[in-house]
Amino acid sequence: MTTDAPRFPERQSLPGSAERNTPAIVDALVPRLAALPPLLPADGRVSVRVLELASGTGAHVAAIARAEALKSRNLSFQPTEADAFLCGKIKEAVTLQQQAGRSQGATVLEPRILDLTKDNDWAGVGRAQLEVDGDERDQRTAAFDAVLAFNLLHITPFEVTHSIFAHLDPASYRVQQASEEAVPLLDQTHGFIAFYGAFKEHEDDELSEGNARFDADIRSRNPAFGIRSVDAVSKVAREHGYALAERIAMPANNWIIVFRPRNNGPSS
Repeated sequence: MTTDAPRFPERQSLPGSAERNTPAIVDALVPRLAALPPLLPADGRVSVRVLELASGTGAHVAAIARAEALKSRNLSFQPTEADAFLCGKIKEAVTLQQQAGRSQGATVLEPRILDLTKDNDWAGVGRAQLEVDGDERDQRTAAFDAVLAFNLLHITPFEVTHSIFAHLDPASYRVQQASEEAVPLLDQTHGFIAFYGAFKEHEDDELSEGNARFDADIRSRNPAFGIRSVDAVSKVAREHGYALAERIAMPANNWIIVFRPRNNGPSS
């Protein structure tokens, strides 16, 4: 596999777009991350863990990790991408923040390759969680407390949405817990999944003029791309034990939609 270009160039955002939307994302998500209850095993070294899917160039994770509100928290971020090229870009972004003297409020772990449709990649992320800090962890302490994805669902085929929820399905991992290869990926008492991007409410809703242009542009790259409806994503979520818990309005007709396990808080 080449390491000098992204594996999926048609999925890449325009230069500067991540930086433009990052401040609003930080403002929306940092309070929710700071409110997650810490998990304190006997050695006290592991607390809140966050998995970012399709981290791109690392702009979002680098910005969230340095948020002032997280500096009193023992928080770690696991960025992921589909190829070694973008994993390298993530490392560069985090290193630049550190070299600029911008102290981190959270730890950013080494990026991992995660093709969102590959079972083995998901299993690898889960296994890695058992060895954070060099020690083996039990399944409870290995679970992530939050899963974040920015500008992902509209720029991937809808099968990727299905795959994300399938691999985070609480019923699936319960069945597999006897296997040494399977670990729970999301905490089922307080965990959440948050997607940021352009959404429409219902499948037959008309898009705004700006979103219609954007939708046409991404479909020209791949007909399987397109702005998703909250209804369609919620239907997939329900099939895998999750419910829509929150909608957060964002600038430029964007939204953050938050899903929680059905036994974990109210749905909307």
